[in-house]
Amino acid sequence: MFRLLVVALGVACASADEDMGFEDWFTTEKKEVWGQELKVNGTLPSYLEGLFAQSGPAQYEMGNMHFGHALDGYAKTIRIEFDGSGKVFFSTSFLQTGFYKESLKEGKISAGMTAAETVPPSRAKLGVKNGMGANDNNYIKPQKVGKQDVMTSDTMYLTLLNGTYENITETITAMAIPFSKKPSWNDTLQPLGYLCIQANMAHGAKGADGSYTAAMGCQTFNVGLPHLYIVFKLHESNIQKRELVAKVHTPDHRRPSYMHQNGVTDKHYIIIGTPLYMDMVGVLRGKGLAQGGLDNVEGDSTAFHVVDRKTGAVRTAKTPGFLMGHVMNAWEEGDDVVMDLTVYSQKSGGFFARYLLDVILNKTARDTFDKGTVMRYRIKPNNTVETSLVIPDAPEIDVELPDINPNYEGKKHCIFWAVQFGTERRSFASIALIKQNVCTGKSKVLYEEGVYPSEHRFIPRPGATEEDDGVLVGLTFDGKTKLSTLRVLDAKTLNVVATMPTDLKIPFPVHTTWFGKDEAADAMTAIV
Repeated sequence: MFRLLVVALGVACASADEDMGFEDWFTTEKKEVWGQELKVNGTLPSYLEGLFAQSGPAQYEMGNMHFGHALDGYAKTIRIEFDGSGKVFFSTSFLQTGFYKESLKEGKISAGMTAAETVPPSRAKLGVKNGMGANDNNYIKPQKVGKQDVMTSDTMYLTLLNGTYENITETITAMAIPFSKKPSWNDTLQPLGYLCIQANMAHGAKGADGSYTAAMGCQTFNVGLPHLYIVFKLHESNIQKRELVAKVHTPDHRRPSYMHQNGVTDKHYIIIGTPLYMDMVGVLRGKGLAQGGLDNVEGDSTAFHVVDRKTGAVRTAKTPGFLMGHVMNAWEEGDDVVMDLTVYSQKSGGFFARYLLDVILNKTARDTFDKGTVMRYRIKPNNTVETSLVIPDAPEIDVELPDINPNYEGKKHCIFWAVQFGTERRSFASIALIKQNVCTGKSKVLYEEGVYPSEHRFIPRPGATEEDDGVLVGLTFDGKTKLSTLRVLDAKTLNVVATMPTDLKIPFPVHTTWFGKDEAADAMTAIV
């Protein structure tokens, strides 16, 4: 069904079908299922046992109102269980958030922070209520702190889940809210006079002891005080109490940068301070994050704050400003700290600007949007930064949602897998899954016209000695049938091992997480 399609560079004319059904990927699917056994076409490897979890927007309107950004829709969770005997069970349901339930009650999109203005406009009218609303629909990535299932985002709101990934047990709020029964952080880590809302909780670093390390940005309106980053750890034994790792003063009284992901090596935690800042006044006036709620300051540098994970000591290195999507990997080479990042120009506005529905649902706008690339940043001991293209022959490779072998995280890697847009210089919606060896320059592409892959997760074969020995698991949306399919690929060749139709549409999902059988044991016992 799937095929490896090699298209010559410099294609003179594009197929009329290359965008077929793409815009349907960003429309509502209300159907929910629980514990549905999927038909497996092919043979699954016996070591594929565990839980594939994902979340993403699935409803883009409420009443007569429509969201304006692809990431604003009410969230569904996706659970796909591999039992190790060849059986696969699929569940998807709306996450019962305060924002979702309040909107159902009101029959319209309720107050809350969003990435874009609604249609018809409503955020500006609500003003401060947007900042004081539920603000809990920005679920990005399922994670675990020890055995505690959590849903994480780019804020200091942490949602605790039961083992089914459907029901919320409670949400830890960014700060104590007067007269509210919601729990907040039970520590003294937030300094007086500061507002600490933004964080990179979605891409925290798991420790061998089950801990979870992340960083938050703290702003102050007191010009006599520095803005801060605070790096902290969470422990399952007391998940509401953050343990201080380091406190970092921002340079030149810069506001803390918007963070989605930071770099992690064996010795260091690297805060990537791009020139993109939360404009709290704009947010409280009702501006969407992609429409002024995030302030993209031309001329500002990007600052790398290199934190010693053992001592908390900090050093800072600067390079010309850029915007970023994700950290592919970070590692040490001698005294150098090296990071590979997906990168965008400042003028493009980055990921938030690209996924405005006015852009993504407009063929001309999405096809002409600036392309991203993959850059390597080498931070030297003297705090200079050397910059190079990771793939010199493809400066506009435009990939996102990269994944590597988890056994190589924090170590030098050669191979990554990612979603590529505009494959072989066709339209943006010509989306492929690619495998790239950055050491040899060799690559493979899996592309089928009118089929749209989301993030795939690499699962290594137990005992494997080669970096690419394992499988990839991920979802695709077929623009012809308007249905989604789960697939398993041989990670070496990108050949299809098995497909499993879900018989419904899974709208544009974002991040996936794989929990092996030991991590997923409690959750899987609850359903099988």
